[in-house]
Amino acid sequence: MQTSAKGLNLIRHYEGIVTKNGLAIPYQGAADPPGVMTIGWGHKMSAQEKISMKNGITLAAAEELFEKDVASHSSKITADAGVLLTQDQFDALSSFVYNLGKFILTTGNSGGQTTLLKELKASKYEAAALQMHLFCNSDGHFTAGLFYRRLTETLMFLTGELKFVTDKNCWDVMHSIGNACADKTAEAKLVNFYKTKSGKKPPAKAAVAGVSAKAAAPVKPEAAAKAARAAAAGATPQVKFAKPQDAASVSTYSLDVLKSVLKTAGITSVIITSTQRTAKDQARVMYENLVKHGTASQRALYGPNGDKVVDLYAKLTGKKTPTEVKAEMEKLILSLGPEKVSKHCADPKKLNVLDIDPAAIAPRSQAFIKAVSNEKKISRLLLPPNDPAYHVEIPQP
Repeated sequence: MQTSAKGLNLIRHYEGIVTKNGLAIPYQGAADPPGVMTIGWGHKMSAQEKISMKNGITLAAAEELFEKDVASHSSKITADAGVLLTQDQFDALSSFVYNLGKFILTTGNSGGQTTLLKELKASKYEAAALQMHLFCNSDGHFTAGLFYRRLTETLMFLTGELKFVTDKNCWDVMHSIGNACADKTAEAKLVNFYKTKSGKKPPAKAAVAGVSAKAAAPVKPEAAAKAARAAAAGATPQVKFAKPQDAASVSTYSLDVLKSVLKTAGITSVIITSTQRTAKDQARVMYENLVKHGTASQRALYGPNGDKVVDLYAKLTGKKTPTEVKAEMEKLILSLGPEKVSKHCADPKKLNVLDIDPAAIAPRSQAFIKAVSNEKKISRLLLPPNDPAYHVEIPQP
């Protein structure tokens, strides 16, 4: 059995790809160990490839690498499982092993066979699927992006539905998984796991309760997608700002570039969650993310100068108050040069940096990536889950 187009789309979405001037370029993601570089859709670069591909590769070459990697990672699934699998079950497991390694099923339990595989071998498909979400740590720490990927894989395994998960819809997806299970405690177990690991509380029950039995008949997904694309083709995409004051740092030129990309991708509206930052803003954002995600994941996001700020946080935390720690981080950022710590601190007259809420992009992620890759006015694109948002850099004319 081979991974289907739907399964490939799942993997592409969560692996992401970093492009510059129409080429896929090397990148170290937040979840990648030190020294590990990837290119294309999560292809781990060998020492030789780090040299030969240092300036990037074409998207066609990235796609070729991706297809070979998927085939290699998924080659053991059928033999390991030892039971019949549907295409959707195979696709979900294909994404799972692509992310965690082709030997994860047989060696992921401290070197031994995982409970997931034991349940699968016993033809306990539901129990096997409900093991997936436990594999969501990076460097020993819970990572929301990996948990969201596991929810997508679990839902696909159980129902065949492909739904990309974000902060906004994760509770609904857990509810959908619960509805698909004979085990009526499944949803509660998922929710409690997420609450405990992330510290987040679920929305009001009514918001998670799903669609009423009396709701109108749903529009077929392909018809809805076609209608949305048709609407997008004839309308100017709407760009909104989570913080209205951020709009002042974004040029008309950058907005026109972004709207052109969105229109090409068939996306009708987006929300910009972050733009240019002062040194004080950068210190605050880094502090909040360090508290939330830990130092290892944040070191993976930054270069040498950013790592110095992370090291300062680690040194001062517990010895000074949060206000004092952020003040010291701000001083260090100023001394290093804010732009050398984060592109968000660049001069907006030279470079506009936009973080876009993933929710609107997710359904059209591949179209968006392609549109950005073909837009020479955009110099860099970073994608979830390696980055919290769709991070776009636009040099100013």
